Amino acid sequence: MKPTLAAIAIAFITLLAGTQVASADAWKHSVEFKYAKSSSIRIVEPEGLKVVVEGREDTVPAVFKFANQANYYRVQVTAKDGKTWTKKIEVKAHRETVLRVSYTPKGKAPQTQDKKVQTFIGKARNTCRRKVALRFEFKLGADKKATVSLVPRQTKDVELPAGSYKVRVYNATTRSKKWNYLKTFDLSVKSDGWSFAPSC
Repeated sequence: MKPTLAAIAIAFITLLAGTQVASADAWKHSVEFKYAKSSSIRIVEPEGLKVVVEGREDTVPAVFKFANQANYYRVQVTAKDGKTWTKKIEVKAHRETVLRVSYTPKGKAPQTQDKKVQTFIGKARNTCRRKVALRFEFKLGADKKATVSLVPRQTKDVELPAGSYKVRVYNATTRSKKWNYLKTFDLSVKSDGWSFAPSC
């Protein structure tokens, strides 16, 4: 039985599409904006690659801060095989631009990406006025998602996935640095702007 013209055409198109996919490097990127005190670009993927933003070099993951105003900045990511991706990325006032980049080398099939976990930025605060340092361990189920150490009256930004946390609190004098367990608190993270500041 001879193949029909339609079958031949479909086979040719499939072969051509496969050849085009295999013959080109594939770069993809996604951008999201999160509230922040000032403008910045946070590159979170792919880890370990070199990134240069307006002449400043670092390794992913990395954060680059800028004047608190709307603008576009040139970002260049270099893959391990030397191939580069360059694009102007938008920043906004009072927003952090979260940039994710993916790279599929020539001749390789794209890898299936895991579902992205949404994270939210909040503040951890040590309200103690005396010489008492605090340490917070943020646990989501059995996983420890972050550990933050704070001197008296210090505040730090912390980025956490959404969820219901158990936060273990330790204290230490600023001289001894020996951590003593105090108490475990509940914390719900649902959006940016969450805060954890237990009384001293």
